[in-house]
Amino acid sequence: MWQWNALGIINILTSILCAFLIVLLVVKNKKDRRTLSFCAFLFSIILHTLPFALSRMTSNDALAIMLFKICIVAAVMIVSTLIHFVYVVLNVHKEKKRTLLSIHLLNITFAYAATGPLYLNFEEKYGWGLWPNASPLVAAYLIWWIFQVVYCLYTLYDKGVRRARGQERNAYKQMLGALIVGFSGGSMTWFLWYDVPCPPYLNAGIGLFALWIGYAVFRHHLFNIEIIIKKTAIFTGLWFGSGCIVFVISILLAPFFSRLGIPTLVTTFLSFAIFIAIFRPLEYLLENVTNKWLFQKRINYEQLLATLGETLRKISELDPLCSILSQTMTEIINIKFFVLYVYSPENDDYRLKIDDLGELAIPLKFDAKDRLVTFITAHDDIQAYDFTDDQFVKDQLISLDAKVIIPLRSAQRLIGFALLGSKLSDQDYNLQDIQAFQSLQTSVTKAIENALAIEKLKQNQIDLAHKEKFATIGILAAGIKHEINNPLFVILGRTEMILRQSMLSKNIQWSREELIAYVEKQLQSIKFNADRIADIVERLSDFSRPLDAADMQVVNVESVIKDSIKLLGYDDEHMANIKIDISLDPALEVLGDHRMIMQIFFNLLNNAIHAMNFKGSITIDCLSNHRAHIRVKDTGIGVERKYLKRIFDPFFTTKDTTQGDKNAIKGTGLGLHLVYNYAKKMNGDIQVESTPNVGTTFTLILDTPHTRNQASA
Repeated sequence: MWQWNALGIINILTSILCAFLIVLLVVKNKKDRRTLSFCAFLFSIILHTLPFALSRMTSNDALAIMLFKICIVAAVMIVSTLIHFVYVVLNVHKEKKRTLLSIHLLNITFAYAATGPLYLNFEEKYGWGLWPNASPLVAAYLIWWIFQVVYCLYTLYDKGVRRARGQERNAYKQMLGALIVGFSGGSMTWFLWYDVPCPPYLNAGIGLFALWIGYAVFRHHLFNIEIIIKKTAIFTGLWFGSGCIVFVISILLAPFFSRLGIPTLVTTFLSFAIFIAIFRPLEYLLENVTNKWLFQKRINYEQLLATLGETLRKISELDPLCSILSQTMTEIINIKFFVLYVYSPENDDYRLKIDDLGELAIPLKFDAKDRLVTFITAHDDIQAYDFTDDQFVKDQLISLDAKVIIPLRSAQRLIGFALLGSKLSDQDYNLQDIQAFQSLQTSVTKAIENALAIEKLKQNQIDLAHKEKFATIGILAAGIKHEINNPLFVILGRTEMILRQSMLSKNIQWSREELIAYVEKQLQSIKFNADRIADIVERLSDFSRPLDAADMQVVNVESVIKDSIKLLGYDDEHMANIKIDISLDPALEVLGDHRMIMQIFFNLLNNAIHAMNFKGSITIDCLSNHRAHIRVKDTGIGVERKYLKRIFDPFFTTKDTTQGDKNAIKGTGLGLHLVYNYAKKMNGDIQVESTPNVGTTFTLILDTPHTRNQASA
């Protein structure tokens, strides 16, 4: 009734392998949703491959058709369970609940159709046994099937392979490759539905899928079921070894012992005694064999140090550094976890540096006075459960589900410590591990120390930036005061003069015309300075805006200097002993902002008058070059050479205008600072030369329209 063939055998072996994987996964973690969803996917493959294999091997036509119908129903559900698994892996199954339900309902509909409406009838095709003829509904289903498969594979690649890292990424890559091979092989069975003579042996791709997944489980630790496989292999080896010992001694040597008159019971006890004597050596041997040949568990610490060194050179921020260190150590050593606690001076505790705790039940922080922290501080050496006799350390490691503590000490204090979980291979830590950790201890400490230093530097820069902001506000406020006070004093002075003159006019006989002319002159000065204040306030709105090329205008230098002199606001009595000589070409023009240039000359002239104590001469001339070099020379007291480098700094001043009056206002140290900033904004420069007791020369350098024409040419 049953005829064995290669296609049937391959599919049966596929079913057995999938069933074996299901058992391992369920034993490892039967409560994990990801594991259970993958088991459902594997179970649907079993429901497809096993009936398919039996339908190819049976000679009973009715049984073959029934088995093939089960096979088709399972083929529909394979894709449905795969989509469910992908959504669970990506952790979107809850938010995609309605979409997932719709997909399942549609696939259930097609699964029902697979019991009859999906095909017309069965007939023998090309020597491959009974095969269905496709109904029109098959075309719709194939389009839907292909769409689901492509969508699942792309989603697993985009959201899984591309976003995962290290060991997890390798596992997803293996799974993706296995799925591509499996679905490519499974799709070949549809050709015979349309009488396309394509051999169904390509269906063996499903078997390759199962083998590939098995390889990923063993080699790349897919779903982390390594311990179960290892213990199963060791357990099997021990039973096989005990069976061999009992067989050899009790069966093969029994006749020899009986001729010597030794009872059978003694022979049996002897075989068990021998087995007990070699049990531990045999267990160690099997463990080493499985680690070396099955899991390749020999850790390459040189690779670890090289990888870690490369990582430490690239990362300087504390949180990413700790995260990548944790991931690198976990993957290369293949341990349950590697976490770092780093000291927080603000809170005086050690805080866990990890993004996602997952299933780890460890504290988020340790107080600096915690007994464990105190112990680690007092002991600089690495503490390992398998190498310490200190019961306190053992108890603490057990409570943390950890195996090793690595202190991280800088020159000043304990900056942190690392906790290592147990190995996934269930091996104990050995002396080679501890020696390697001692080298890692130095590297990790330096890395964290550097990251903390950079973090502190960044915080200092932030604090400095805040201080600079407040300083800027102070400069701005002082600058407003400096610029507004001058015209305001003029306004107040002129107003006071009008009031005084109004009172004097009662005792002095002034004509109406003379009084009106006098008042008009003072009001014009008041209006001019009030407009100047309004202009200053207007410029505050775009104080930080750089001067654009579009804002640059052609400014007549002589005209703007005369306007600046008017702004000084000194009466004739103060200006009686001051001579201002303007030796400029009346047609001289520069490129800039009229208001800024006027402010520059106002400050330069005002400083010169104060430096001369209202007695001396000021000369304004220009040296022609490809740019205009406008010089303002005075015969004042000059500036000492040691102060020249600081003369444009904000708040620096050598000027004293108090005239011995303690209540008078000294220089603010902002006038020349504003001059410097205005010159730079107009793409110019300001230079100073000074000789004590001889005088000072300021040179304002600005572009001319001729300069701009040469540049554009």
